[in-house]
Amino acid sequence: MSSSQPVLNHPDGSAVEATHLRQVLTVVAVTDLVDAALIATVTDLSPHDVRRCLDAAMAAGQLAGASPHLTVTARGTLLGSTTGSALGALHSAVLDALSTRGPLPVQTAGALVTSGCRDPRLAEHLVSSASHADAADADLITAWAETAGADPLRLAAQAAERAVRSGDFDAALRAGERVLADPDHASVPVAVRAVAIAHAHRGMVHHSAALFGFLGEARIGNDAALAVWAMLGDGDAEQARRMAALARNAPPTSVGRGLALMSRGLELSLDGGGEAALPVLVQSAAALRPLGDELVVPESPAALAALVAISTGEVDTAARVLTAAIDAGFGGSLQQSRHHLLLAWSRMLQGDLPGATTIADRVADSGPLALRDQMFLHGLRLGIARRAGDLVALDRAWNEVRVSLAEFSVDLYSLLPLGELAVAAARLRESHRLQTHLLDAGELLDSLGRPPLWAAMFHWYGVHAAILAEEPSQLLPHADALVHGAQDSRVAAILARAGQTWLRVLQGDVDAAAVTCATGDLELIGLSWDATRLAAQAAGRTTDRQVMLELMQLARAAHRTPVADVREDGETAPLRAQLTDREWEVAMLVLTGVGYREIGERLFISPKTVEHHVARIRRRLGADTRREMLTMLRGLAVSEQPAAD
Repeated sequence: MSSSQPVLNHPDGSAVEATHLRQVLTVVAVTDLVDAALIATVTDLSPHDVRRCLDAAMAAGQLAGASPHLTVTARGTLLGSTTGSALGALHSAVLDALSTRGPLPVQTAGALVTSGCRDPRLAEHLVSSASHADAADADLITAWAETAGADPLRLAAQAAERAVRSGDFDAALRAGERVLADPDHASVPVAVRAVAIAHAHRGMVHHSAALFGFLGEARIGNDAALAVWAMLGDGDAEQARRMAALARNAPPTSVGRGLALMSRGLELSLDGGGEAALPVLVQSAAALRPLGDELVVPESPAALAALVAISTGEVDTAARVLTAAIDAGFGGSLQQSRHHLLLAWSRMLQGDLPGATTIADRVADSGPLALRDQMFLHGLRLGIARRAGDLVALDRAWNEVRVSLAEFSVDLYSLLPLGELAVAAARLRESHRLQTHLLDAGELLDSLGRPPLWAAMFHWYGVHAAILAEEPSQLLPHADALVHGAQDSRVAAILARAGQTWLRVLQGDVDAAAVTCATGDLELIGLSWDATRLAAQAAGRTTDRQVMLELMQLARAAHRTPVADVREDGETAPLRAQLTDREWEVAMLVLTGVGYREIGERLFISPKTVEHHVARIRRRLGADTRREMLTMLRGLAVSEQPAAD
């Protein structure tokens, strides 16, 4: 726009034309629209006169063809020379005219606000626009809405909801707290949901439960299912069941019915063995999946279905549900990390350590994780390192998780990573660091009546932790809990029998038939790695060479990647072939009792290199301890000796 031409003068110099031009440009100043029909509607000018003024202003450089159509100076001059009453009347007329056209353009709403419009219709429009705006525009639109007269607490609740959707949990908490300070405000339910979701991702389900409890049954509305999730996660079964009754009255929408199914599935997880919960939660995940990233909830029904599937021995089902949720983009970035982490967990349980590692690395590289996801990632790192026999990686992963332990608050849905942490801590003689967390987990399960679905895997981890810590007194409560749960739960029964068999193996009592049965049962419930480990440990502790070969073949069959091959004719040459020539040389020297330093001197390598060779030998043979490795090596050494004439 030219600065040489005064904005209030018509190029022709006519006073009448100048008045018309002032009217036309004032409407443009108020709306930031060059719209002849609108201008004619809100002024007393004919469409012809409006178009003539617009053409003249354009030709004179007083009006730009694109937004903003007026310079700041020109706009300020126009608005400053118009009386307040005239502006008020113009604002009202503009809103009346635009109300029939659908949603206001954002620049028009902003122009109305900055020109002094204070109308409830404009404020309401801006509140609605802010809820759907991109993050880049939302703050500005929210500021306009507040200036236009919108309720600031309603806007704060909306900001909390928007922040939690984007993963900015600190901002969500700040905005939500402003609303919660006025507990009777109409926007409190919206703020409660947003703040509860933020706390859930930060691993503080007890805060989420307290918030829904504060909201109460009268105001819980369609969030009753979310309250069930939080209260059950915090160990309050009584309150959860009360909320579940309300959740059953959800409206027959996709969201309402999907969340009602989630609530019902959680309720069923407490009954008997909990197996009835799985199909209901799978249905919940399927019902909500088409919503993609539109639905923001504290926990994904697909993640819940996966947790229950893992706990009921249906690991393949967990993988299918999670893959479907990932493909649909359900829950957006908030839930995708969780879906991937649980998918990696299922791969780890089945013995696919490379697959689990790939997924875990991808999640770790995707960006910062909230504490809940961090703990699952830590659990994966520890679990993968332990199963791979990589003590260096195990120690490194433990050092990473230690700094997060003070923030980690136990809930029902975090028992899997807690179990992995407990086993790793026992292996590293650091169990004292988890004492409080494990006590909290026990109290939580007690408050729920020790439901086998949620308790069985936790106690299975407890058995392994006690074995590694060489603390029989710590093993008994977990073993007893599995035996007790076996009355209602197939998984608990399998784990109880497998645990008893495993304990006998570690005591040197290897019953090949019992090991075979336990291994098969563990495979049935998706614990392929555990099945492999049991068979391998049994093979390493038997004194019968034929039994050792049979059990190693059993371990091979149970493992996706054979820990040691065994030919159909029973010979062990492929098992020997798992070792390189240098590793075999080191192994035979270790077997004869030669120390690392002397081995290094004989082979012209450092003692540290010898140590690395021994660690690889253990991994290749599938031996969990040095004793098992030596037993297997003795069997191999015998088989390598030439037959007597």
